[in-house]
Amino acid sequence: MAMLDNEKMSDVYLWIADLDQLQGGFAQYQSFLSADEYARAGRFRFHHDRVRFVSARGLLRAILATHLDTEPNLIRFSAPPGEKPQLLQTVEGSQLRFSLARTSDSVLIGVTRGREIGVDLEHTQSSIDIETTAPAVFSKHELRLWYATPPERRRELFFIA
Repeated sequence: MAMLDNEKMSDVYLWIADLDQLQGGFAQYQSFLSADEYARAGRFRFHHDRVRFVSARGLLRAILATHLDTEPNLIRFSAPPGEKPQLLQTVEGSQLRFSLARTSDSVLIGVTRGREIGVDLEHTQSSIDIETTAPAVFSKHELRLWYATPPERRRELFFIA
């Protein structure tokens, strides 16, 4: 098994990409997909949604292939109902874990070894009443930080908390 230079069990790697900017690699990313992923991509009604799905999955496969020292199209996933996808076959001892979050136009991928990882990516919506919503969704600790933050910075804090 090949690790990236100086890669440690505790390292966390994050990639964020604009899916529209990845369209130039569409043909290559498409060649990385499994038959199931290819079929899933074909079910998208709109071409731009299909391209974004293929780009996100292809980028994930390219990143994982680098960590596993393999080809992107050889990677297999398991996705039990109600659970997040994981590597079906792992390189012995790799303990590689990943997470992918996608919005309509962006993708965030996290990779680590030896521990679980979860990433989330959301659009910030100006229509949300953050002053009313924050007390309903934040913990006591988060609310203390919220009220200590100047009002002009609270919208940013709301979407990263």
